Amino acid sequence: MKNEDEELSAEWKVYLSINKEWWASIHWVFFLLSKRVVI
Repeated sequence: MKNEDEELSAEWKVYLSINKEWWASIHWVFFLLSKRVVI
């Protein structure tokens, strides 16, 4: 049981780190697009 929890938390950490990078890149793209539209 404990082993499964450790594996799950490891997968969750990987998922979260990927998610953060994905969100950061999406926000950066929107930032550039909005700046371009304004200027």
